[in-house]
Amino acid sequence: MPGEILGVVGELGAGKTHLTQGIMEGLGSSEAAASPTFSLVHEHADGRLPACHFDFYRLKDESELTGIGWEEYLDGETVLIVEWANLFPEALPEEASWLLLEHEGSCLRRVSLAPAE
Repeated sequence: MPGEILGVVGELGAGKTHLTQGIMEGLGSSEAAASPTFSLVHEHADGRLPACHFDFYRLKDESELTGIGWEEYLDGETVLIVEWANLFPEALPEEASWLLLEHEGSCLRRVSLAPAE
């Protein structure tokens, strides 16, 4: 849905980026969803809905979100997917959905809706 915000949380290797790749594919994006760790945000505009993939992992504090235009992204019709959203949970609006990824074995993951952090 336009404007949907997903906070994706889980420990290292839980599959946050892999899940995002599936979401992007479902939105019809032909662009590969790579981990945005070094650029903090990747924009994908070629699917049915525009989407942005964020990674809060390397941010030291919430004030750094201003530098990447976080507030402007929140005002749009873009789907926002935020890895490591639990590091700055107050940055996500109340209506955001939270997905928790957990290891259930070497090749299995559990994905569940989680309460806001």
